[in-house]
Amino acid sequence: MDSATLERAMPGLGPARAAELVAGCNEAMLAGGITTKLRAAMFLAQVGHESVSLRFKAEIGHGAGRPYPPYYGRGFIQLTWRYNYAAFGAWAHSRGLVGDRNVFVAQPELVEQDRWAWLSAVWFWSAHNLNAFADRGDVQGATLVINGGTLGLEARTDRYFRALQFGDAICPTHPAAPEDELTVSQYENLKAALDDVRHTLDLMARGDKAPAGIPEARDPHETHPANLVTMNQRITDIAAALDLAIRGDKAPPGVAERADAADTHPANLTAMNERLGRLEKTVARIAVKLDA
Repeated sequence: MDSATLERAMPGLGPARAAELVAGCNEAMLAGGITTKLRAAMFLAQVGHESVSLRFKAEIGHGAGRPYPPYYGRGFIQLTWRYNYAAFGAWAHSRGLVGDRNVFVAQPELVEQDRWAWLSAVWFWSAHNLNAFADRGDVQGATLVINGGTLGLEARTDRYFRALQFGDAICPTHPAAPEDELTVSQYENLKAALDDVRHTLDLMARGDKAPAGIPEARDPHETHPANLVTMNQRITDIAAALDLAIRGDKAPPGVAERADAADTHPANLTAMNERLGRLEKTVARIAVKLDA
């Protein structure tokens, strides 16, 4: 989703603020598996209502007279109560987003920062399996989970249908990678990938020839055992990447499983996209070399 679409989905937001918030919105929706227009429309409708089109990230009155301060409503879905701040911190820690799982208990005001305002909303969304409500277009059911009642149901419904009219444009997108410049780490990773490809091609070309310092094989018509070992190591690495696709919705070790097992788990999706991105860049660079 781009900033113009976010602005249109959030009446009154304004272009400058939409530009500041759109990256966090895309990150949050990807993290929560909110990757269809039905899910995105429901998410935008609910957070839009709770935050008045993303303009408020803290409960009015800061929970004065209520039993929960300082853990009053914060973020774009109004995260409230200490136990929810603790659970959000544990979730963020499990994904490597924070170093201290208790950071939001110790510093609840952090949830008012844009990124955590989005991610706290998507933690709540995921923890309560709200994608299931979105998949069946159940605005009332989602409202009951978020609000505890049906306060603002008509307005939430209006926002839902407003977002739906933008179709797939409201679905999340990955951040664009720089086209013309590489960081030092990107260059080193690319160089390592190219070296790996070059070495693999060398193994294929030399076949029965032994690597330097290793005796030649007795049978020159078969792949040398040393080359076979190296190629098997590469096959194992490829198998590990394919395993991500095979296991799909199953979470990696240490990452919580999701209640909704219909789609690829976000953690696996992220890892696969990273591998695809690296592969695409490597192939592109090799093509340039071959054409030179």
